[in-house]
Amino acid sequence: MNPPRRFALLFGAQFLGFGAMLPFLPAILAEGGLTPEQVGTVLAAGAMVRLVAGPLSGRLADQVADMRRLLALACLLAATAAAGFGLLAGFALLLAVQLLHSAAAAPIIPLSDSQAAGAVRAGGFDYARVRAW
Repeated sequence: MNPPRRFALLFGAQFLGFGAMLPFLPAILAEGGLTPEQVGTVLAAGAMVRLVAGPLSGRLADQVADMRRLLALACLLAATAAAGFGLLAGFALLLAVQLLHSAAAAPIIPLSDSQAAGAVRAGGFDYARVRAW
């Protein structure tokens, strides 16, 4: 499979996963027994973790030999953590799931973009067209 198609599939899978979960996350949290205030707290805590985890994961990516392994690990951890939203209930457990998921998910799109940018330099395909897919 050629690089543009691989990256189009990667971006499509990422946005499908995030797009399928994020609109329903407040309802999932409420179904897990959280009050509206707790739902807001959990969502805000996730946003704060992503603000910190993104740059930290970027620094880590600069130090690893194969960024693809870091990306694969982040995807695996985020998917595993996302399962916790459906399996667990209660404020403390769902907050822990959100913090883990947010930390794992934060680097996924930036690392994918970085990989795609490197492939564009090497192979000369149209990044915007691949990303828009």
